[in-house]
Amino acid sequence: MASTQCTLGKIRHFVSRISVRRYSAPTNEKDIKKSVFLSQSRDIFTNLALEDWLYKNFDFKNHHILMLWQSDPCVVIGRHQNPWIEANLPELPHITENGVKLARRNSGGGTVYHDNGNLNLTFFTTKERYSRKYNLEVITRALFRKYNATVEISPREDLMIRNYKISGTASKLGRPNAYHHCTLLVNSNKLDLSLALQKQDIEVKTNASRSVSSKIMNLCEEVPNVDIASLTEAIGWEYLRTPALTITDGGMELANQQKGFQMINPTESWFPGMCYKLLQKLNYLLGRNNVPSVNTIHHLELKFEQAGEVKDLPRSSRARTVRTPETIEAVRESVVERPETSTRHRSQELGIPLCTLLKKDLYLRPYKIQLTQELQPSDHERRRQYRHAILHLNTQNNDFTDDL
Repeated sequence: MASTQCTLGKIRHFVSRISVRRYSAPTNEKDIKKSVFLSQSRDIFTNLALEDWLYKNFDFKNHHILMLWQSDPCVVIGRHQNPWIEANLPELPHITENGVKLARRNSGGGTVYHDNGNLNLTFFTTKERYSRKYNLEVITRALFRKYNATVEISPREDLMIRNYKISGTASKLGRPNAYHHCTLLVNSNKLDLSLALQKQDIEVKTNASRSVSSKIMNLCEEVPNVDIASLTEAIGWEYLRTPALTITDGGMELANQQKGFQMINPTESWFPGMCYKLLQKLNYLLGRNNVPSVNTIHHLELKFEQAGEVKDLPRSSRARTVRTPETIEAVRESVVERPETSTRHRSQELGIPLCTLLKKDLYLRPYKIQLTQELQPSDHERRRQYRHAILHLNTQNNDFTDDL
């Protein structure tokens, strides 16, 4: 009986933990405050690391954040993309005076180009309050209020002006937080953008997600008097004057009740544990399966020195096989005499590869004797107690199995 009560107590504790994690008391919209963070860095790796730090460490239950930031020239690919088919990798170091960096973000979506002529926005909330449509509405309202510019939200949730795209967008949803970030092409260098994203004439076999090309335009082509500083101010104030969960205008009265604009210095001293070096590693940028090993590089270098190219040399047309009747019979006798010998050791003794021969000619499969978990005398009684405990909880609560 004591064991049964102990088991019941453990199960109730487990179920209570699930309930607490799944459900939380709703927060009143008026209790949610807002801040606009202005990053003081223009390094793409630093800003992406700051995004990741806030996503993992900040509590957005009663505090929503809009982060506004810029980057020096760079190409940013999605989490599941292959850079060899998304960016003009050989030319990136030569497109601008200091080159164009390559970065991979933690969110999905397609490839985008950043420079000092575009503004990046990141909206942070809890996952339950994530709304891409809400965020885009804030931007379009700000553009109309400040510049009288009409910007539409496409079915793909992109920002469009006369069927030209002015914003790329992506998101990351987790537990308990989420964020949605997007770019705004204000006065970006479209020539550099085109060169950086120009497709290479190479054939790459990959299952990576591919970007969808779109016609683009700068916001300044529609609104000549727009600039980054005034746009930052306009979107920031629009965000602060909009209630946290509904698209209505709370006016400056609501904006003045928020936490306002805050200059952010994305450094280790401000955000302990923030790490941007991981984002700069080659295997993260190019993908684990796209980075050649050191041995492969040395092998290619040696082939180039010897033959002046890295292509494989023509192979001999002579048939190479060990699956002759004499060899098969010799292997059969070896297996009969010493069945306990491993395939590797038998192959070394006979001086021939055996894997294909064993399977296709002798129809043999190597196996290894393994021990499994042994049942103890007390296991039967413990299982019986556990079964009774589960049945008891199920009779008390018909939704018990659903809660699990």
